[in-house]
Amino acid sequence: MSDEKSSFGKKAAISFGIGAVIAGGSYLINWIQTRRQNNTNEAISNSSSITDLNLSKNFNGISKGNKKSDWNSSPCDSNKTDEMKKSFDSYESSSKPEKSKTEELTNPSECKGDSHNDLNELFKEVDDLFEKDGHSQKMALNLLKELKTSSLKNPNVLWRLAKGYQLIAKSQTDIELKKNFIISGLQHASEAIKLEFFNLDAHKWYALLIFMEYQYLPISEKKEKGSEFLKHANLVLFERKNDYLLHYSLAKFKYEGLTDNRLKNEFSEFGVSDVISELKLADSLSPKPCKEIKFLLAKCYLLDNDVAEALDWLKASWKVESKNDFDAKCDEEISSLLKKLQT
Repeated sequence: MSDEKSSFGKKAAISFGIGAVIAGGSYLINWIQTRRQNNTNEAISNSSSITDLNLSKNFNGISKGNKKSDWNSSPCDSNKTDEMKKSFDSYESSSKPEKSKTEELTNPSECKGDSHNDLNELFKEVDDLFEKDGHSQKMALNLLKELKTSSLKNPNVLWRLAKGYQLIAKSQTDIELKKNFIISGLQHASEAIKLEFFNLDAHKWYALLIFMEYQYLPISEKKEKGSEFLKHANLVLFERKNDYLLHYSLAKFKYEGLTDNRLKNEFSEFGVSDVISELKLADSLSPKPCKEIKFLLAKCYLLDNDVAEALDWLKASWKVESKNDFDAKCDEEISSLLKKLQT
């Protein structure tokens, strides 16, 4: 009997120990998740200062009169992350466009499988293809499209699809087709965010696609879309301070807010020095010399009545090789300004 009691005591002690470990692990997971939420909320609270946006009280990352959650409010509120998610879901559902009618690209390649290693190999192949020409980018997009239909939803597949649609949209000359690709990209990026709210790549490509859409909107709709762009861009830039594409888009966004008289009331906080600072940061981060950034810097210095500095940037922009029709149009304006300022 004493042996049975002893055995029972040992089993009870082991069971108690296992239960304690499980309980402790559960507590640790909850603590980590809470810390992660608080850190993200703090990132959102401080994001404006990170990118020197200095948003006014009427534009704290949300539109005037907008009743959505304020992404810049106190990070001490433990429910704020849930509010952010609800805010995103509310915005996404209210502005969700009809399913796009994008053209078929090519026949999708054969899927390589759904195991962890296969996915990583496929992601590497896709990421490499994205860095090449337009045909390679279409191949990458088709690989991802087939993977999406053959496997469970994966946020890392979805944000790459969003990236693919953004890259394809950039190369389109047909405006309506470009818009359809933007819509498809936004749908995939928003789906990725819903599946994994803390996925920064999903927020990045959502922001870049919002900015592309923003450029084709009427003035009456630009305020709200501009707000959405800033929210997602700032969230990513808090963690990735040197993201070139986001700084480039942010610089162009600020420049338009500064120079378009129809937007000045909405984006009055964007001063010339602020736009110059953002453009110079984008220029320093650019992997290759960018004609447009240097040209916009020249125009900003002209707005600031600094002709000497403007001339330097005009000459620098002129030296950058033109690679497309947009660059050619820039060259025409640069040539005209150089003649005007040097006579």
